[in-house]
Amino acid sequence: MRRLWVLSLTLLEALGLVVPCAGSQAMGPGLGSLSSLPRLGGPPPLRASSADASGKNADYVPIAPGETKTIFDEPGPGCIRHLWVTLKSRPTKLFNIPDQHLRWIVIRMFWDGEQHPSVEAPIGDFFGLGHAEYYSYESAVMSAAVRRGLNCYLPMPFYKRARIEVQNQSDQLGLKEGGVEVQKFYYNIDYERYTEPLPPDYGLLHAQWRRQNPTPAVKGTDEKGRFSDNYVILDAKGKGRYVGCNLSVHSLNPNEWWGEGDEMMAIDSAEPNVLGTGTEDYFCCAWGFPEAFSSPYYGVPYLDSEEQTEKTTAYRWHIEDPVMFAQSIIVSIEHGAGNHRADDFSSTAYWYQTEPHVPFATLPAVKDRLPLARKTPMPAPKTGPSPKVAAQPAGPQRAELDEADMARVAAAARAQVLWCVWVPVGLAVGAVALNRWARRRGRSSSGGQ
Repeated sequence: MRRLWVLSLTLLEALGLVVPCAGSQAMGPGLGSLSSLPRLGGPPPLRASSADASGKNADYVPIAPGETKTIFDEPGPGCIRHLWVTLKSRPTKLFNIPDQHLRWIVIRMFWDGEQHPSVEAPIGDFFGLGHAEYYSYESAVMSAAVRRGLNCYLPMPFYKRARIEVQNQSDQLGLKEGGVEVQKFYYNIDYERYTEPLPPDYGLLHAQWRRQNPTPAVKGTDEKGRFSDNYVILDAKGKGRYVGCNLSVHSLNPNEWWGEGDEMMAIDSAEPNVLGTGTEDYFCCAWGFPEAFSSPYYGVPYLDSEEQTEKTTAYRWHIEDPVMFAQSIIVSIEHGAGNHRADDFSSTAYWYQTEPHVPFATLPAVKDRLPLARKTPMPAPKTGPSPKVAAQPAGPQRAELDEADMARVAAAARAQVLWCVWVPVGLAVGAVALNRWARRRGRSSSGGQ
């Protein structure tokens, strides 16, 4: 596994996804990859964070319902190297609603003073967490460490200025309390600033979340579907590079395999000129998704089970196999063979391109972003590690204890109190009583002589 990661980082550098910078503090070949580690010099690292300026431990910012918090606003030229966040919202049990804050919190990024965001997505989906669920996974450029530590290593160069904002849209939930506060939002943003301009041919990072629920089923065919009926992952105009995507699918008919749809790309063309052979094939798997796993360039980190694939999330990074476009690109996938299925599809696409970009469609309202309830009970997770990949849960892991867990913890605590307090007290009382009995017995024996 270590050799695999070293190889992946070397390839990242070779293919230009690791954005380097030279000792002259201008962008150029050199620092920012394994091969550059012995080289000295370069711009000093900078960080924007939620650290408590008073020196205390309140290293977070709260975000009220409806509030937009700017977490990064710096002049260029520069490049963001690493973005880490974690958060804690107010317990939703107080509002009698499921905790789906990964879908109602939105992250946006603006480059060089643009009015329309280049990145806009629910915060969970941006970091690869579909269905508003937490789970662990790791890839070459994105990860969720122990479920709650969200990391992005996609380089984010900017020429004049960069701004990142996070909005709590729980005010759209219609709660009488007004929404659900994000009590603690932590972040570290590691970046560099340069003294010389960036090369003019650098693309800027873009990411967009989409959802179609349900996808419109085309009846009476299991052949290759019409391109116009496919689910669209990316539709961009300009010069750029498609980096990859994550795709979350809720099968609304879980008794039938949903993933027979082929991927199709139209690169600088109105019609597809890159054709695939099936959904699991596009995500570099085969014969369905038999288990949950993650790897540097592709993975299926969220999966109900092989027998019951009602909810699935998969990702694919085009790093070793770059997808360049000069004028336009459409990346799409069939929803079932010939688009014959009606399912809940959502995705986040990532790409670099020159500006200006076509403004995104309005992000769906919160109620239209929330995941659907399962049609079938959650299956029991599989046990036992895979011989080739690290063990992954077959279903979502709970981020917090539920009521049953709390009851078990309380019972265990009561038992501990019983053993640690009442048992010693009982032994002490028994010892005192035994001592008194012995003394009385001794006095009675003396009196009888």
